[in-house]
Amino acid sequence: MGKGEKLLQEFPHQGDQYFSFYILEPGDFVHPNIKGDKAYVYCENGKIVGYTITSEKIEEKQKWQEHSKQMYGVGKKIYKNDYGMSQQWQNEKLKITLSSSGNQRENIDDKVFYSEVLSSSNIILAN
Repeated sequence: MGKGEKLLQEFPHQGDQYFSFYILEPGDFVHPNIKGDKAYVYCENGKIVGYTITSEKIEEKQKWQEHSKQMYGVGKKIYKNDYGMSQQWQNEKLKITLSSSGNQRENIDDKVFYSEVLSSSNIILAN
């Protein structure tokens, strides 16, 4: 993060010079601890400011929670209900959010979202 958007120019994207996002498929992105089905990389004014990794494997939620807890300590619960949960960590450099949906209801798809955004960014991610 913090690097130039030009690193991503070969991937599909939407947006303009002020805000854009790129969609990366498995094999196009690597995270040392998080594996997912797709990644969305967010850029602001030509710089990479954050990303979200998604997974349809709800069992990944526990692994991602443990990773975040080990790296950043106990997270702040944003919400937890029958439809899912969201937890957040923040330090001087990053805002980290872990959210999941569908873990209690048959008619809601299981999805897990792990996001990291530079604290200095104005971007708001609603996972």
